[in-house]
Amino acid sequence: MTFKVLPILLDDIQKRMLGWGQEGRVEPFKVLAEIAFQLTIRVSTCRELADDVEATTQFQQDFSALEKTSSPVTLLLPWLPTRARKNEQMANEKLRATVRTYVEKRQAATTPSPDAIDVLLSRGLTGERIIDCLLNVVWVSVFNTSVN
Repeated sequence: MTFKVLPILLDDIQKRMLGWGQEGRVEPFKVLAEIAFQLTIRVSTCRELADDVEATTQFQQDFSALEKTSSPVTLLLPWLPTRARKNEQMANEKLRATVRTYVEKRQAATTPSPDAIDVLLSRGLTGERIIDCLLNVVWVSVFNTSVN
């Protein structure tokens, strides 16, 4: 399986690098985080999302917004209705809605693919369980590859 996925991952890296242009500077931590996010989306969701650079970028921005809502207050007092809590709920719902769209597309597809969503569907997981699973995988990846 790895020999089939590796060229696709390398192609994703090349596409991101071509977006840097030939001149100027790049922020290495930013672009490496973008590449790591792209690769995570590729292996943990589906081809339709991973191939849509605009959707992937928006998804990454939504994850960043969710990450910025974390604070000691929201962790210690999750029931307290703060602005951060409201922003967290909005960002979380946007992420869930995005993944739900792609899960529904894969459910409606007549031909299964080897993508993660289809594998989870073939194992009998519900749409909501798949959404939870995929968001957790992406969250762990973002958390482990981010530089704070």
